[in-house]
Amino acid sequence: MHLCHATRANRLLGALFPLALLILSAFSPLPVVAQTVAPPVTVEVLSPAPASVIGGLVAIYGTVQAALPGEYSLAFAPSQDASHWISILEPSGGAAQAERLALWDTTRIPDGEYALRLRLTTVDAQGAKTYHDAFVSGLIVSNAPRTPTPYPTAAPTHTPTVTPTPSATPTVPPTPALAGGESPYLYLTLSTSHDPLCPGWQQRFSIWVTNVGAITVTNITVAASLPGDTRAILSQSTEGAAAQGVGYISWEVSDLRPGEGAKLELQMEVDDWAREGVPLPLQVSVSSDQVSDLARSISFVQDECPWLEATLSALPLPTDAPTRTPTLTPTPGAGDRASSPQQTLVWPTGTPLQVSIPEEAVDRSLDVLTGIIIAILAALAIGMGIMLYRRLGRRW
Repeated sequence: MHLCHATRANRLLGALFPLALLILSAFSPLPVVAQTVAPPVTVEVLSPAPASVIGGLVAIYGTVQAALPGEYSLAFAPSQDASHWISILEPSGGAAQAERLALWDTTRIPDGEYALRLRLTTVDAQGAKTYHDAFVSGLIVSNAPRTPTPYPTAAPTHTPTVTPTPSATPTVPPTPALAGGESPYLYLTLSTSHDPLCPGWQQRFSIWVTNVGAITVTNITVAASLPGDTRAILSQSTEGAAAQGVGYISWEVSDLRPGEGAKLELQMEVDDWAREGVPLPLQVSVSSDQVSDLARSISFVQDECPWLEATLSALPLPTDAPTRTPTLTPTPGAGDRASSPQQTLVWPTGTPLQVSIPEEAVDRSLDVLTGIIIAILAALAIGMGIMLYRRLGRRW
């Protein structure tokens, strides 16, 4: 009797045990499956913008952020697909958010189109490296002065005697330069077209004002002090150039944001009586709400350019013909024939006659001559064949 009850109890426990396990598993927390999520990475160039014109000292701004340890670098190349990149900034660690990453001196490279690359290299726990690149393509480096594009004057022949305002009073630009044309906010770059300047040529200057700071620079005034014996040609200079008295030209730029720049060009002519070999300096000063005095100068000399005369004389160009003979006084007794223009002209002799024959005509002539030769040889071969046939026929 007791044995029968024990058996029934065991069977009941055996049936309830799986049910209890199922209930417990339903209320127990689910196991967490490990998932690999890539850490966030931000690599972005904020300035300069793609397809923009840059020059002078260019400030590069960008953002570099990554959860993994790494370092970033900057480089440029003639195109984005170039195989060799030239370093601007060596690899450096840390993160940056809308900061100035580097300063790029574009005066050391030829003008043209370039691409910029910002690369972040991260390293995971296993030591594997991953490259994250951000490109800026179509950057046009333009430091040298360009061909002038004349523009019409805004007002016809405006005279300086018409109610001058106090702000239009000529003021001498400041002469001292701060650290050679640079400050924490602005940078000034000058370049010239010709040095030395040959007689009859016009000089052209390029002026780059770039914002290398972290704030927007406002109310910028660029003033140029021309050297003596020179005159500015405003119609062939950057639009907005205004004469502020004798020998002073100025431009007004409303503002420059961080990384932006303004290129101004000045065209001038030099008087014929300017002394040769004497340096002619052009001084440019910049002032703004944030920068008081910022100046830089560049000079050139005027020369007779003997190398130009030697080059022109070496060119295979015909001299002025006919050449006049150095007759100081007419010979006595020569009459009208001695003073006649035909007798004082000497035409060059011994000059070989050059005949130019088109190449097509030469080819056609050679083709005709070849055909004639082939026809003659064919006729000779046929004649010899007939003669041989007749001789052999007689023998047979």
